[in-house]
Amino acid sequence: MGASMALAGGLAGCHWPQQQILPHTSRPEGRAPGVPVTYASCWEQQEVAEGVLVTSYDGRPIRVDGNGDHPFQSGAATSQIQASVLGLYDPGRSSEPTQNRGDHRVAASWEEAAKVLRAAGRSGKVSVLAAPTSSMAFATMRKRFLRQVPSAHWHEWAPLHRDSERLGTEQLYGRPMRPVADLSRARVLVCLDADPLMSHPASLAHSSGWAALRTSADDDEPILSRVYVVESTLSVTGSAADVRIPARTADIAKIAAQLAAATGVPLPADIASVVEAAGPADEQILQMAADLKSQSGNCLVMAGDRQPAAVHALVHAVNAGLGTVGKTLRFAEVERGERPAHIDDLAQLADRIRAGEVETLLILGANPVYDAPSLEDSWSELIGKVPVSIHLGDHENETARACQWHLNGTHFLEEWGEGRSWDGTITLRQPLIAPLYDGRSCIEVLSLLLEDEPKSGHDSVRAVLEPLAGSDRDASWKSWLHDGFIPGSSNTVDSAPEIRGGWASALESALEAPEGDEIVFLADHCLFDGRYANNGWLQELPDPITKVTWDNCALIAPSKATEMGVKTGDLIQLSTGGRELEMPAFVLPCMNPRTVAVALGYGRLLSDRAV
Repeated sequence: MGASMALAGGLAGCHWPQQQILPHTSRPEGRAPGVPVTYASCWEQQEVAEGVLVTSYDGRPIRVDGNGDHPFQSGAATSQIQASVLGLYDPGRSSEPTQNRGDHRVAASWEEAAKVLRAAGRSGKVSVLAAPTSSMAFATMRKRFLRQVPSAHWHEWAPLHRDSERLGTEQLYGRPMRPVADLSRARVLVCLDADPLMSHPASLAHSSGWAALRTSADDDEPILSRVYVVESTLSVTGSAADVRIPARTADIAKIAAQLAAATGVPLPADIASVVEAAGPADEQILQMAADLKSQSGNCLVMAGDRQPAAVHALVHAVNAGLGTVGKTLRFAEVERGERPAHIDDLAQLADRIRAGEVETLLILGANPVYDAPSLEDSWSELIGKVPVSIHLGDHENETARACQWHLNGTHFLEEWGEGRSWDGTITLRQPLIAPLYDGRSCIEVLSLLLEDEPKSGHDSVRAVLEPLAGSDRDASWKSWLHDGFIPGSSNTVDSAPEIRGGWASALESALEAPEGDEIVFLADHCLFDGRYANNGWLQELPDPITKVTWDNCALIAPSKATEMGVKTGDLIQLSTGGRELEMPAFVLPCMNPRTVAVALGYGRLLSDRAV
């Protein structure tokens, strides 16, 4: 409510950033009071930048929409993008640097923080834990940091990531790549634990392409467009499927192997032997394979991010055999594809802390105390073992309270930046307003650590993009800011290297599914991984499947509910890995009876409130 009031006019003193920003449409010199102005910018999640248009009214951003001119987007915007403007005016935002003094926190200054940061830069035992981003300017700062502090270590963590997808293409093709699907050409679409229309980072482009194909059929010559979904819990894509098969998440690998065998596509010899051992396919899978073969080149198989890398490799081997590469499927180059999986990277940092190898820990945007998996020690305890710990973020969250220092970060509408969209298009971010609380972006904090005279975010971003400009750099920069992206910067290719084997043991491990019930964890459709827990608009938004607001629940199948003797709203006890949780049940049709699904993003402790 407080953020909504601020958006309506309760926040005084809004001021313009000092660097020049360019509106999306032409306007006369100066600013006309009371006339809304639209600027192009970008919003990022899961290392994917989405082009947006932000409407500003008298210096105050009031609305965020999709950028219809962006080459990869449809002009639409997700609910999270639209609600992001409320986060700018969130009264729970961190408003100043703070420092732990005994059992309480006290206000500090950026001057004091700068001294601590520069001392960290001179330390030989410094580690950084950063939230991943596709920003080239941030990557440049990372390289400079590791060059200037050669004994330092850089780690990345996000609870929701697509490591399996990246590592799967590396297993199959020898190098990590990002699959870019074109659903407007996929007359047969098979989703194995995948939700391309809702939970995928490219869901806007997928939804637009899929809808265009479904509505483009001529009455005299209808186009076959069939969607098969195999999943454990009902997704948005599953609710729109022509054929839906409820299966345990753990059994998807076996179904993928049976599908690969049924399509008869050529596979490396070691992989083919593992696939054959998966057993015969049932009638539904045989029909699925027949439809795929009937639309060879105009079909697509997708695997979800919960599936292991070997399943992704197998799925792309099937796609290659069906001739989809260059038609319904392209690949984009991946920056830093050689990096370890997030969970392994986090474990390496934990080992270094236990070994006493970290004297300074700088956490940029990550929140491991809340969202990292359980280890031998909690992350609150691990951070407590580090002599100097510094957290940068826009909220004083669980990790901030465990650190000695907390630095208030910027909202994306207050900072300069850039990132790559799902197809690799470089998308620019320009601030609509100067930081309301004198915050700093991740790029600016790294500059503060590395340089006696820190660069502004504007200068850092422009410096990394200028080599891409033509002879008139000023004109190119202004054009990019106006459009919100760099035309022709997509790094997708229409071909892929020859497929290879060598990952048979990984596929065998994926096929060894344990028996019994399973618990699967989902990205919340509104709160995602919990980062939007303080956004009232998203808390009020009904879940597209359950229609639940402001609460989490355990999704179970009707047959399972009958077996347990429970109904929607009854409290049930969940137990896995020695951990227990009591939460309300929600009986959901179309669930696999041996699966219980729980959304992430709840159980937050924000300021003095639990969410």
